[in-house]
Amino acid sequence: MAQTDTEQSIIQMQTDWTEAWLHHDEAALDRFVADDFVITTAGKGLRESKRQWIDGAMARYAPKSFEYGDMQARVFPGAAVVTWRYTEETTGDLLARLYGGSVGEHRQSDAGSDVHRLTFLLTDVWIKRDGRWQVVSRHASLPATAVRDTQEA
Repeated sequence: MAQTDTEQSIIQMQTDWTEAWLHHDEAALDRFVADDFVITTAGKGLRESKRQWIDGAMARYAPKSFEYGDMQARVFPGAAVVTWRYTEETTGDLLARLYGGSVGEHRQSDAGSDVHRLTFLLTDVWIKRDGRWQVVSRHASLPATAVRDTQEA
């Protein structure tokens, strides 16, 4: 089934928001994220506000590599829901500290540091207010295999 113009627009905004996050563009993040935004994180299940999430994105996230896709948008009057998959690879123990133990895939880099690769399943809710789309909610979860790995560790 072909995407509507609105679905395509939402997917483009989702992609632009993701790129702003990955490149630490705080001004763009502030535009995309509504003031009443809340995220429920994967792993420890923390809830963060807009300011907490942006501050964390500016300080914590520096993935070595990333990929995202499988974005699907469902549009409703004045709202849209986007489901998608995000995979990142980081060095050090960031993912273990954030998600409470051994999660995802691990390997040693050529330089001898730990490399962690983890996939997230994300659901974002966009609302159209005053003619402008903004994301108001994100729920992040780990695929079942990552959850099992965490429980076994």
